[in-house]
Amino acid sequence: MALVGVAALVANSKKWVVRVAFSSVAPTPVLVPDVQSAFEGPGTLEEKIEKAATYIPGGICPITDVRCQAEYRTYIAGVLVKRVLRKLLGLS
Repeated sequence: MALVGVAALVANSKKWVVRVAFSSVAPTPVLVPDVQSAFEGPGTLEEKIEKAATYIPGGICPITDVRCQAEYRTYIAGVLVKRVLRKLLGLS
């Protein structure tokens, strides 16, 4: 049983390509395309990861059910996206 699932793709060929998708935060799996914009422009990778996490609440639509509340799913989605991006970018 997963409360929130996250999948990410990171590639760097002349510019960053970052895709993040979630499960259990909407009726179907959802891609949050705004995350890509966090990696455009200046800033450290850590700053870009933090900015990317701010796009998550607006890109998902979790529900409250017997497993957990919508607010927790939103919170944990932000935590997980930071973890997975740090891992993929070699910062952890």
